[in-house]
Amino acid sequence: MGKLSVDFGMINSDNIEQLKKINQACFPVAYGDSFYRDMAKKSDENLCKFAYYSGFAIGAICTRVEPIPDDPNGRTRLYIMTLGVLAAYR
Repeated sequence: MGKLSVDFGMINSDNIEQLKKINQACFPVAYGDSFYRDMAKKSDENLCKFAYYSGFAIGAICTRVEPIPDDPNGRTRLYIMTLGVLAAYR
């Protein structure tokens, strides 16, 4: 197989419908409107990204930073909420 060129792009209110379509195709659960509103409003654009192949959104990852409970140093961890790739591109 040759070199695979995948680009990454931000998720925002202008393209949130693409995220809905990818999630509907990849996951057996439906995410509510509040999930998508939160993803569109992420202050750090690196926490949620689309994966693009040949200019088409073929996947997405949505994460959040959360505190580690009872950690005396106040550390945080990255929680992956969704990570999906359309079946034809897996």
